[in-house]
Amino acid sequence: GINAEYGGADANEMGRPAKLALVDYLSKALWYEMGAFDSLVELGEDEITRDQVHTRIKEMYGEDVADLVVDNALKVADTDGSGSVSREELLRVHLMNPMARKHMDADCNNSIERAELLALATTSVGESHSAEIVERLFNELDSDNSGSVDSCELQLWLSKNFRMETVNVPGQMLDRGEIVAVQTRIRERFGENGCDK
Repeated sequence: GINAEYGGADANEMGRPAKLALVDYLSKALWYEMGAFDSLVELGEDEITRDQVHTRIKEMYGEDVADLVVDNALKVADTDGSGSVSREELLRVHLMNPMARKHMDADCNNSIERAELLALATTSVGESHSAEIVERLFNELDSDNSGSVDSCELQLWLSKNFRMETVNVPGQMLDRGEIVAVQTRIRERFGENGCDK
């Protein structure tokens, strides 16, 4: 039925943003479970292809993996739209995973130091590629230039990199207005500086 409290929206439709957020979260979580870059590609390759993603997900979950699962996993990591995933894109999607961040936080102080990000990068994308990627990503994360990334900076980075329009759920597409509304709610909740209000 129609619900006046939500601007006349059908009560059955109110869960659409939550469904898409859940698919987005699970699609990103798959990447941490799939493992390191070099375990997904052939020697000398610089990009992870859709076929390689499909092969690994089938190895993990069996033959009955829907193409939609593979496509959503690829979409959440492929931030440049190339159709494949680079080492930097893999590190970024790993950093979005709470389990990866928990494992990375060696000193358990709920912040990310450059050395901790370098350790994650070395494991995820390989030692020879880590330093340059970490430098670029850490400078993006450390918005106050303090030398560590606190939870507020991480929330800000996550909210800037949260793109619900990348995943597909049959019958659950958001129109642009709904995406903007969800992004506005995120900014209202966490503010422009990323801190919980």
